[in-house]
Amino acid sequence: MKKKILLTPIALVTSMLVSGVYAQDKVLSPVVVSGAQDYVVESTSSVTRFDTPIQQIPQSVVALPKQIFDDQGSQTVSDALRNVSNVNTVDSRDQNNTGFKIRGFKAGMVVDGVPTAGFFHNHESLSNVETLTVIKGPSGDTYSGQGAGSQDTSGGTIFIETLSPKAKQSFSATGTVGSYSKKGISFDYNQPLNDKLAIRVGAEKIDSDTNVDRVFFKRESMYAAIGLTENKDRNVSLKFRSFDNSTLDYYGLPRASVSSNEINPAVSRSTFFGANGQPNATTKGNSSTFNWTENLADDLSTSFIASKQSYKLSQPATGFTPNFVSSPLYLSTNAYSSNDGYVPMTLTQNIESTYLSPSFTKKTLIGQANHKITAGYDYQKTTDNADFLQAPISANPLVSAHAMSILGFPNVSSSPW
Repeated sequence: MKKKILLTPIALVTSMLVSGVYAQDKVLSPVVVSGAQDYVVESTSSVTRFDTPIQQIPQSVVALPKQIFDDQGSQTVSDALRNVSNVNTVDSRDQNNTGFKIRGFKAGMVVDGVPTAGFFHNHESLSNVETLTVIKGPSGDTYSGQGAGSQDTSGGTIFIETLSPKAKQSFSATGTVGSYSKKGISFDYNQPLNDKLAIRVGAEKIDSDTNVDRVFFKRESMYAAIGLTENKDRNVSLKFRSFDNSTLDYYGLPRASVSSNEINPAVSRSTFFGANGQPNATTKGNSSTFNWTENLADDLSTSFIASKQSYKLSQPATGFTPNFVSSPLYLSTNAYSSNDGYVPMTLTQNIESTYLSPSFTKKTLIGQANHKITAGYDYQKTTDNADFLQAPISANPLVSAHAMSILGFPNVSSSPW
């Protein structure tokens, strides 16, 4: 059976009109789409030890610029690392004993090309940070064979580049207020001395209470730097930085029973579980770093880093006698207004570290590909003197009082030692 399709004159006219419309040329006005790239870091020296575009690095790398810290109001390194996946946060109440982990494995920290020693990663001030780069995956061989600062780097490395002197004068100051009576102030000042040399100084101070009674945080930091500016073939700088942080060591909350992992529901989460008169825990750090980088030829450059670091920790804390832990008093709210059963203890740690690193980088053409080959030597000597002191559990009050005085607990009752 055959079907016929007939076009009426009206349909023919409509078809001709539509065809005429599409046959006409029409020029549209251009549409321009633009956006700011304030959070983009194009290159880093954290992985290869020479400046390399991030898109050319065959490893998982996340680089965070200073602008993102300022916009988010980040106060600690842990705050800033919330922007990076697979990195744990560090509770500031336990930052003297806890380091960062990447993908569940330990991570080291490198500041201006220098591996840092100890668990003081979260004490670094963000006010002096230009970029923060996270290298995911094992990277210990990049900064000495044992990892960064003799820290295990099977999880990766956190690389910090601090602020450098610039050729243009600048000054900035910020103030911070927040919950738990938080208040802080910081400033940064950059001053050219001539057309080749400049200095940069800054400081930060932050005070804050917490949700736990008597527990507080005080953070003070200073930095200074002098260096060459506007020199493409030579980069020389000398940087100093220091921090002085204090808090009250927080033991945590008691369990519902001796064998339980649950928190005692009768105790408020804001309760400070420790002895009256417990001294503050203090952490101090100082560092000086000299960095020289120079292009010897179009295809050859050299670098030399020398650094001296020192860290001091004094962490008084509260322990408990075995009888006290198993007694009903341990699980009652009356225990937190009494000194009965507390055992004063103090952890001290003094770290001194010296780091030297000369290296050469050579550009070479192999086949059709350009390569950079770096050879150098890393020397790091670190001394770590740590002591853990605990008052003896003695029936003699004079013995216990003397021990507690040595530990810095002069106001704690000696009863019932």
